[in-house]
Amino acid sequence: MKYIYQKKISQNLKKNIKKPVIISIPHSGRDYSLKYTKNNILKGNDVRCSEDPFVDILFDKEFLNNFSFFIARFPRSFVDLNRGPYEINHETFSNIPKNFKISETTNNMNGYGVIPSKIGSKKLYGKSLSWKNYNYRMKDYHNLYYDLINQEIKKLKNIYTEIIIIDFHSMPSQTISGPLNYPKFVLGDLFGKSCSHIYKRMIKNYFDNKKTQLSINYPYAGKYFLEQFGKPIHGINAIQFEIRRDLYMNESEYTLKKDKLDNLKVFLSEFLKFVEEFTIKRNYKDIAAE
Repeated sequence: MKYIYQKKISQNLKKNIKKPVIISIPHSGRDYSLKYTKNNILKGNDVRCSEDPFVDILFDKEFLNNFSFFIARFPRSFVDLNRGPYEINHETFSNIPKNFKISETTNNMNGYGVIPSKIGSKKLYGKSLSWKNYNYRMKDYHNLYYDLINQEIKKLKNIYTEIIIIDFHSMPSQTISGPLNYPKFVLGDLFGKSCSHIYKRMIKNYFDNKKTQLSINYPYAGKYFLEQFGKPIHGINAIQFEIRRDLYMNESEYTLKKDKLDNLKVFLSEFLKFVEEFTIKRNYKDIAAE
């Protein structure tokens, strides 16, 4: 696995990667060095509450190197890649330009915007951040991640009629109030807007045949990432794929369940291989039809 941009983002730089599948892991970054936390008043696991822990290591490295992938190494508390650039809370920054139109989404107004001001119910910063800080985080982190994926989409669309982007996340199995009764896995596609129903049905059938729980759009249907990249009418399919954390980790301790990790790696590798083969067949079908 090779690194670029001072390890801000991991990307597969092998030039011969031409599979019609792009893997995104935006929220598992756990570099909590001073570079990313110097403005924080929260420390330790209080900051990690917004993280999708260890999702980047749920895939065998050699297997992953066969795909186009993008993995954010910076923490979600620094920049949330599943939010838009205008989703900021006006209390988080000083000197916001008058012509800057804040997108008043529910998440944003509650402190969970592109640059979060809260982790859970706790404030992340003790004072306002400068507008220069906003521009730096957007240009060097948020925009960069999206630009890299757009470049990869353009490359693959020169080869294939259809591609699929899988945005991997994790979800809790419980809160302090008790179990959440979530399924093992969730596929989100913005209720049919970001992905062709053919791919959604194919994945659902795959999980049914494996007798493995998969929910569609509940409790997570996807957000900004799918809105930006999911254009099924143009052959660009995008889904959000959630993995329940108790399948691979002790959530309160932030430690891995090593006895379960290998089995999950095999399962996810087989799933990705299946999606790849299905997508390639879809492209052959389109070529034959022409």
